[in-house]
Amino acid sequence: MALRPALPRRRLLCQAVSLLPLAPWLGAGSARACEVQTDRFLVQHPWCRETTPGQTEIDVFLSFTAISEDDALVGFETAVAGGCRLVRMGEPGPLPMPIPAGRDLHLSPFGSCLRLTALNRPLQLGRVFPLWLHFAHSGAVQTTLNVDYPAA
Repeated sequence: MALRPALPRRRLLCQAVSLLPLAPWLGAGSARACEVQTDRFLVQHPWCRETTPGQTEIDVFLSFTAISEDDALVGFETAVAGGCRLVRMGEPGPLPMPIPAGRDLHLSPFGSCLRLTALNRPLQLGRVFPLWLHFAHSGAVQTTLNVDYPAA
């Protein structure tokens, strides 16, 4: 088996790396693409795993940071689910969910989450969907739900 020289690949790699500092001006995406700023806080990176065939529920995780004033999550919705509810430590939790000023709030796989129920389509890895969050003081906020990880 003859070995081909790696020079063309190396040259392409070197050229690509040399353009990295220009990425913001060449239209490369921002690392903050999954963030939405309200007057009271920052909503960061709503995400979920992909679903398996026949799966009807999925948990959504996100963070609220830079919270300057108290607010409360009173509801949420998306076109990919017929219903949704708050889950705290595996049990249904009541809404509204307080978002207290002065500290960050993380909805993670190890605590509270937003659960989408009655899914009307599979959520495939790499897809994004609109997600509306409804707050007591900030009103309705549209963000993007990212299907970032394979099914567990």
